[in-house]
Amino acid sequence: MILIFSGFNKRYKYINNILLNKFPNSSIIIQKDFKGDHKGKYNNDPRYDKETIKLFENHIQERDKTEKKYYPDDKFYLNENTKYLYTTSKELNSEKTIKFVKSLKPKMVFVFGVGLLNYQLLQCFEKISVINLHFGITPKYRGSNTLLWPLYLNDPGHLGITLHQIDSKIDHGPIYHQQTTKFSKKDSIHEIFCKTIIQAINPTVELIEKIINKTIAAPVKISTPGTIYNNEEFTPEHLKSIYKSLKNGLLIKYLDKKSNFEKPKLISVLKQN
Repeated sequence: MILIFSGFNKRYKYINNILLNKFPNSSIIIQKDFKGDHKGKYNNDPRYDKETIKLFENHIQERDKTEKKYYPDDKFYLNENTKYLYTTSKELNSEKTIKFVKSLKPKMVFVFGVGLLNYQLLQCFEKISVINLHFGITPKYRGSNTLLWPLYLNDPGHLGITLHQIDSKIDHGPIYHQQTTKFSKKDSIHEIFCKTIIQAINPTVELIEKIINKTIAAPVKISTPGTIYNNEEFTPEHLKSIYKSLKNGLLIKYLDKKSNFEKPKLISVLKQN
């Protein structure tokens, strides 16, 4: 049995539903407030002109349309035996959550789409693995919007995921597996993100199975701190720059190897087994 910490957005439901189906005796804690940007967020913000706000609104509209195509279901698959707890970002580390966690005996914990678990909550899992699925290649891209920052920084080679052990710092723990996203020249931002999620399924399931069966090698510790990107740092102006870069052929240049893009040094102990 595994314990899942899940966000409420479609992308989190998609992967965590697969895990609930694959590991039917699992339990889940659901952070029910949505993460990320939303429609109307900047409508009355004097910092941005109408053109920039319209671009942002179109971006959100296309995101929702694309995610609906890739993830048509919008509910959690909870069976009659599933133990679950709904919480919020403010209550995630509350005594209520800790009490629920202590009533369970999971073999491992999988985290995808919730806020930072504090020290007191992590102490409940002192003897088992707590794994996070992070969008972005750490340590270079830690924190928030870590699939958008590589596009803004003309660094599409760092679009991908990191599966790592959680510690007390943001996206910092030892790494089990990293992989870059396979995408095409014509993919939109949202198609790239959806492909990143879909391509994360197999290594996530494989890692969980190996941890449960105790056939996984130790994760790799990283000494370099990398960069933490805070959520409020990314603005519609950054998004505007990304769309300009894509229009000017960023993905084409990368896939045709017409420019010298940095290649990430990927880590994976899955490949050793």
